[in-house]
Order: sequence, then C-alpha cells, then structure tokens
Amino acid sequence: MVWLLNNVYDVEHRAYFMSEKKMELTPLKIRSHGASSVMQYDERYTPYIEMTGLLPSIQLVSRSMPNLNAAAVTTLIDRWRPETHSFHLRTGEMTVTLEDVSMITALPIEGKPLCMSTDSEGWRQQMEALIGMSPQELG
Repeated sequence: MVWLLNNVYDVEHRAYFMSEKKMELTPLKIRSHGASSVMQYDERYTPYIEMTGLLPSIQLVSRSMPNLNAAAVTTLIDRWRPETHSFHLRTGEMTVTLEDVSMITALPIEGKPLCMSTDSEGWRQQMEALIGMSPQELG
C-alpha cells in the first residue's frame, strides 16, 4: 500500500477502507437538527443586526437545512486530509480559504472587526487566550 500521507491517519480514513480492505462504503447520512422552532428569529432585532452586516448570516442559519447531495458530501469527506487541513483531489490539493468560508456562510470579512469591550482590565490577555495573539498597543 502506498500511504496517502501518514499511516496514523490513513488506517482510519475511508479511502484506506475502500482501497486496502476492499470495503463497499455507502454515502454518509446527512443529519440536521434544523432550524429550531424554540429559537425563532425576532424581527425587532433586524435594524441592529443590519448595522453589523451580519443579517445574511442570521437569515442563513434561521432557515431550515439546505438540500445537500449526500454522495457529493461523502466524496469531499473521503478526500479530506486532517493533517494538512486540505482536500486531496485528482487535480491537486485544495485548501479552504477565508474567502470560501465567507461566501458559504455570508459572513463579512472586510471592514472593521467586531470585538468585545476593551474597557476591562486584561482584555489583551483574554484575546491572546482566545485567538492566540493580542492586538498591538497604540501609541
């Protein structure tokens, strides 16, 4: 067997089961909890959410789960490589970018960042703990 990248990952990878174990794997079943009837979107917040540019994202998640092709999703999962965080396709390696995520989720990636209150003591340390880096001090 020519290992795809790393035998530690490959022995549990679906591609390994198909090529080495000769197993017939069926498409994965897509499950969703759907839009909860308990947590309905309150239209009173629309003007405030619009100001942040996040309304398309709210509308996206407040609807029901879109129709997904289970075979296509399974194919992408089969080609996902966790050690490189990319898809290995016949045409080459494909990495998901921030722009891809923005287009799929309707989250804006341009403009001013949304940030917690910077009035409290230790907020730089909290940012460091949350995202691995802290904003530079001005001045």
